[in-house]
Amino acid sequence: MIPVKDRIPTKPYRRKITHEESALPQYSIDEYGHLIITIPNVEYAIIERADEPTEDGTPINKLLFDSIDTDVRARLEISSKATNAEIEAGTDDTKYTTSSKVQHKLDSLVITRAGQNGATLVDLTQYTGKIVTITGYGESTGISTTFSLKVDNTTIMTSSTTRKKYPFTLTFDLTANTYYGMLNQSSGSSVDNVMGSADSFSELTLTKSGSANIDWEISIQVSN
Repeated sequence: MIPVKDRIPTKPYRRKITHEESALPQYSIDEYGHLIITIPNVEYAIIERADEPTEDGTPINKLLFDSIDTDVRARLEISSKATNAEIEAGTDDTKYTTSSKVQHKLDSLVITRAGQNGATLVDLTQYTGKIVTITGYGESTGISTTFSLKVDNTTIMTSSTTRKKYPFTLTFDLTANTYYGMLNQSSGSSVDNVMGSADSFSELTLTKSGSANIDWEISIQVSN
C-alpha cells in the first residue's frame, strides 16, 4: 500500500488566488472622455495552496484508494478469514467467515432428537445433486418398541430388538439417486447391509412399533 503522510504546512490555510483576465474590471473612455469601468458578473480565478509545506503529504486520488483496496483485500483473504478448523472450534471472535464455510459447518451439524412415529429425520430435497452421508444411532427407550427407517415409503432398515442402541450409516448419492449403508443390530452381533435406487428421494423418516420414543443422534456430511 502507498504510505500515507500528512501535509505539514509552515503557513496553514494560506492560499494564492490568481484572477483570470476576463475576471478583472475593464476600463475604457467613451466619446465624451468619460471613464467607463465594466465589472464582470462572474469572476474566474485559480486558487492554489501557498502554505509552504515542509512535507507535501500524500495526494488523495484514485491511485491511493486503489492501493488501500488492494491491501485490504489481501489482508482479508490471507489473515482474517477463518479456516474450517477455526470455525469448528468456535473460539475466535476476530475473524470473518464466508457462506461456503458456514455451509461446511451446517453440513457437519449433529442433530439430537426424540423420534416420533412418522418423524422426518432428514429432508433430502435440500441436497439435490450432492452426496449425503448420514451417520449416528437410534435407541429405543422403552419395552417392546422397535424402529424402522424409510426412504419416502420404502423401509430400508429395521431394528430387531428393544432397548438397544443401533449404530447406522447411510449414504445417498443424489447425483444418481442411489443409496447404500449398514445397520448394526443388537450388540453388534449382526450387520444389515442395504442398497437401492429410485427415481428421486425426498425424505428419510422414522416409523416404530410400540409406545416409547426412539432417541436419535445423527451427523450429516455433504459433498459435491
